[in-house]
Amino acid sequence: MRRLVRLPLGRHRPSGRRKSATYYYFALCRDDGTDQVIHDLLRCRAREKAGRAEDPTAVVLDTQSIRAATHVPAATTGKDAAKKVPGRNRGLAVDALGMIIAVVVTAASVTDNAIGVRLLDNVVTHTPTVVKAWVDAGFEDDVQIHGTVNGIDVEQGKRSDPTAGFVPVARSRPGCCPPPREVAIGAAEKLVNSRDRAHVFGI
Repeated sequence: MRRLVRLPLGRHRPSGRRKSATYYYFALCRDDGTDQVIHDLLRCRAREKAGRAEDPTAVVLDTQSIRAATHVPAATTGKDAAKKVPGRNRGLAVDALGMIIAVVVTAASVTDNAIGVRLLDNVVTHTPTVVKAWVDAGFEDDVQIHGTVNGIDVEQGKRSDPTAGFVPVARSRPGCCPPPREVAIGAAEKLVNSRDRAHVFGI
């Protein structure tokens, strides 16, 4: 892991002073894919430590509307038609442990269906072992059809409880995995609690 990080640092040096050296090395790792390699290796290690296979076979898809910071370009923001939130939509695909498999950031005006299709494309490209995906009622038939075409069984969880408002879903037994929706919400909360990502970058 350390070798992967140090290689670009030893080969290149900043050529100017317009941007900080920190940003230079960040951009270098981003552009050559090193950051993605590190992310994937850390996820595999965490999954093995939890007693799971390196690569997941199932994911949970979810979206959240995030208010964008004032400096975020208007061309990349919009208004959520349902929640009336101006800003951006963040689509997440997470595994059973809540670790991120794929991320899609769009204007808030983009539908869950469109985001879901893009998330599935990313999952198929980067994690071809996935054969199952859980989604909520916000994702419609287009996502299920797209999943079928790509060999992923997309299961839509529809709420049967008539009670209004948020109702927590109990785990079936102590120590088992939480419901898919709870896993996705937990991952989203971790991102929201990061001030830099949620407020500065609008994601």
